[in-house]
Amino acid sequence: MKILLKTFSFLLIAGVMAGCSKINNENGGGSNWKPNLGDYDPVPLSDFADDFYKWCLNKFDTNRDGILQYVEIKNVENLRIHYNGATNVLRSLEGIKYFTSLKSLNDDMGITMEALDLSYNEFLESFSGGVRLKYLNIGEKNNLKILRIDGPLTSLDVTKCPKLAQLSLSDVSFATLDLSKNVDLNNLNIDKASFLKTLDLSKNVNLSSLFIRNASSLKTLDLSKNVNLSSLYISNASSLKTLDLSKNVNLIELDCSYCQLAILNLNKNVNLKRLVCAGTGPATLDLSKNVNLTELHCSFSPLTTLDLSKNVNLTRLYCNGSQLTTLDLSKNAGLTLVNARDMPNLTSVDLSNNKFQFQSRSFDFYGCSNLEVIYVWKGWTEQYHWIYPDNVQIIEK
Repeated sequence: MKILLKTFSFLLIAGVMAGCSKINNENGGGSNWKPNLGDYDPVPLSDFADDFYKWCLNKFDTNRDGILQYVEIKNVENLRIHYNGATNVLRSLEGIKYFTSLKSLNDDMGITMEALDLSYNEFLESFSGGVRLKYLNIGEKNNLKILRIDGPLTSLDVTKCPKLAQLSLSDVSFATLDLSKNVDLNNLNIDKASFLKTLDLSKNVNLSSLFIRNASSLKTLDLSKNVNLSSLYISNASSLKTLDLSKNVNLIELDCSYCQLAILNLNKNVNLKRLVCAGTGPATLDLSKNVNLTELHCSFSPLTTLDLSKNVNLTRLYCNGSQLTTLDLSKNAGLTLVNARDMPNLTSVDLSNNKFQFQSRSFDFYGCSNLEVIYVWKGWTEQYHWIYPDNVQIIEK
């Protein structure tokens, strides 16, 4: 009898230990980790945050037994977590490693966590969200292509994500970012990065779009290796004094508004179609080589002269709040919109070749208190979409 009892006790303990081993064996962790579970084994409750487990039960408990089995989540490839009222916001995604086939994780303001470990989800291709995220462990991700984080990250390591193509960061608090291993990167978006001091993009030769805003500590930016760059947006970078674009001959869009650039040389950027340099430092602007330019924003700039005689394809001009004294638009026959409001030094405007029968045009000179004359074409009649001071002379040329 004693022998039978001992044998039973031994088998019971062995069974419990085997079960624990099945649940807890993590095979080294990280991208090497595989849950040692059968399809119909329950995922361990202790490995899940309470609110996330309940969320998973509500969404994936297909047999409605109140237990989350591995088979119910192991093939899930896409997770989207929506904001559904403050009481339903998830505070943690602990347990997400059991979504072993996960490819896309999208947080639509539904998570308030500050830390997230995605190092176990080896097939992950895209992550978006994390409005309060400070710590993110990506780990080794050979398939990760898209990473968008809206939270105040203190650091980010993407050196083991060789296929990363799109990276978007907002409100980050780190000073450096290593992108030397991300040669496939083609789209980089960084906003509200006041602590960012350096950004080395010399290895990112496939970069086609670069967006940097509110990076007040960034003093230099070398784009000489980024010859494929077609869109560049760098605004409110108050410490940036120089910007060499001589190698970026494929540039189509440029926004360098509210930087403190002393010089803006665009002679090599002959493909440029859209230029925004509002509130930017240069007192002169040579656009004679930019014959493909269709849209120009130079509002609130210190410019006193602006030669647009070579920009015959220009359709939209925003120069409101600038210091221009005259505005000769006689060579810009395709203009459909001119915003020249609140230009106190403007005395004359030439629109003598801007007749266009079949499309309304919006020409706005409101607030130009010293505007004396607008030159127009012969046979001009009062234009419905034109705004100018009452005392302005209209002279046909």
